[in-house]
Amino acid sequence: MIHKRMEAKVQNLEIASDCELTPQQAEKIRVIKAHYDALDICKKDLEQMIRELGTEYSQEVKHIQTVPGFKEELSALQVISETGADMTVFDSAGKLCSWAELVLSNNESAGKKYSTCISKGGRYLNPFLVQIANAIVKSEKYPEFRNKYFKLKKCRGHRKAIIAICRRLLVSIYQVLSKQEYYNSLLQGLTEIRNPDKTMSIQDAIRFAQQHGFNVD
Repeated sequence: MIHKRMEAKVQNLEIASDCELTPQQAEKIRVIKAHYDALDICKKDLEQMIRELGTEYSQEVKHIQTVPGFKEELSALQVISETGADMTVFDSAGKLCSWAELVLSNNESAGKKYSTCISKGGRYLNPFLVQIANAIVKSEKYPEFRNKYFKLKKCRGHRKAIIAICRRLLVSIYQVLSKQEYYNSLLQGLTEIRNPDKTMSIQDAIRFAQQHGFNVD
């Protein structure tokens, strides 16, 4: 698929080739256009190869495609190529986010916080999730992410707010792959990464569910 910004440039090249040009200008445009066409063919061949290699993960792809921002098959396959489809290799969603290096690290001494930064890493998955997060927070289709982003941005700034949205996206992917079910926006507020050592009584769990609008029999 040609990027929208590239489509306009290619069209401009085609229009320019129909105008009055010097032989040198016409040859330059012809070479550039031929180079672009060759790259586009290679890109399409690679995408087809990726789709063929990913056929065994068709069910997992369908689940990931229900998560906001991952509608395209290649986007879902890109996640699987990084994390794998088997979420049992991660003890929790928090472990997955830590592996993807989407966890904020605090440096504290004597109760004083000196700095907050994003732990290094996530060379491939991290920037891809950032790209997806930046896109979905601009859309009104996903208020569960958009509203959370603007709330966090006020107190923590754009960069840290986007990383928080990336974590939410990755937690959602962890949930749909672990449970083999489709994404449910109503559960988004309940999928925060929590301390795995922290326990909750049955009564507290019922109260928590009721506070979030669930009917408990």
